Amino acid sequence: MNSAVDSLLMRLKLSDLIPKFKEMKLDRIVNLRKLSEEELREAVPDDEQRNLIIHAISNRGTHEKRQQSQAANINPPRNADDGGRVGISFPRGSTRGGMGRGVSRGGRGGGSINNNSNSETNTSFPGRQRACNHFFSGECKFGDRCRYSHDKEIYDREMAENGPRRPNDSVSKPKDYSEVCEIPTHRIKFLLAKKAERLKQIHIQNHTHNEPFKRVDSNVEKFELVVYGPDPQSVLQSKKMILSYVGVTKQEEQKSRLQYTI
Repeated sequence: MNSAVDSLLMRLKLSDLIPKFKEMKLDRIVNLRKLSEEELREAVPDDEQRNLIIHAISNRGTHEKRQQSQAANINPPRNADDGGRVGISFPRGSTRGGMGRGVSRGGRGGGSINNNSNSETNTSFPGRQRACNHFFSGECKFGDRCRYSHDKEIYDREMAENGPRRPNDSVSKPKDYSEVCEIPTHRIKFLLAKKAERLKQIHIQNHTHNEPFKRVDSNVEKFELVVYGPDPQSVLQSKKMILSYVGVTKQEEQKSRLQYTI
């Protein structure tokens, strides 16, 4: 019988991580939440997979909101010497229901405003305070599970404070090295089938990525796909897998054998 952690990983399509968590004897979600950031990083080195797990276990839905409401009614105010702040304990990773910022009441010394956001106080599960640049350019692939905010007001405020970001700007995607994959245009369909699922798998496996493109010009004989990554080895491995998948490698091998025969 599958454990709660097994079911979560299968729902997130991360079944390959199940043996690792079984080895760590983690079968309950509550135990998974107790892992420190370092322990979780050691168990799941891939940033994208780790973020999926973090947001899945930190989103407790309506049950969490009901607990927060009860806590607000039950917990008494602290002593006035503590600045009049009420004793509400915020669940780790809570980013909804306005819990990131709050105005507290009670005690002598008047109301005090807590200006610290989740991103400043919670080191294990960062809050969705920064705007998602990919969402507003139509390229975010995480949807509701994205760790960054999809709030238009936050995005507009960042634009006013910092100016527009360059389209190719990405903090999490280093571009220290790149390689160009020349793919016959009529074969690119094999790579982009099922919402480019195979291409995404290759990038996840090697920690690489490519620049987004909207369409492929069928009049061009070869399509140039630029692959970026943190080091040459990762990029070359992705390039090798991509060319092999679309049949370029096999075609070149056949051509070499033919020339050798002649």
